[in-house]
Amino acid sequence: MSTPTAFAQIVGAIKAALEDTPAVSERVYRGRTRPMDAEWPDMVNIRLDTATRERFAIQDGPADWDTTLIIECTARSTIDAPDLAIDALMHAAHNRLQLDTTLDGLVMDLDLKSLEFTFDEDAEKTGTVAMTYMVLHRTDSTTLE
Repeated sequence: MSTPTAFAQIVGAIKAALEDTPAVSERVYRGRTRPMDAEWPDMVNIRLDTATRERFAIQDGPADWDTTLIIECTARSTIDAPDLAIDALMHAAHNRLQLDTTLDGLVMDLDLKSLEFTFDEDAEKTGTVAMTYMVLHRTDSTTLE
């Protein structure tokens, strides 16, 4: 098996940080495409979005990237305000990532850029916040590692 790209390593490092004791949720996934199971109170999903390479990279040298990834925090409320349920999960996830914005030296910076809130219109009282982070990192231009 080949070495994972820097992009896969970044998602793995974020997943590990969010699962570190105490985990921000019992359910932390990478690239999950299915909605949250009905019996779960919450979950976190990490997914890559886009990556843009610096235009003037040195041929066969390192390449600097701005990679956008999204951390989706979904929670079901037992009260009438699902925004409060996702607020606690969002706060825990963001605070955890602020403990080390270099992911133990894997990246140069990890910065929260935007939040997008959505709420289910059914009786489940479920909300999701998509936290968009910009990751500044470097790879080898020939291997993406």
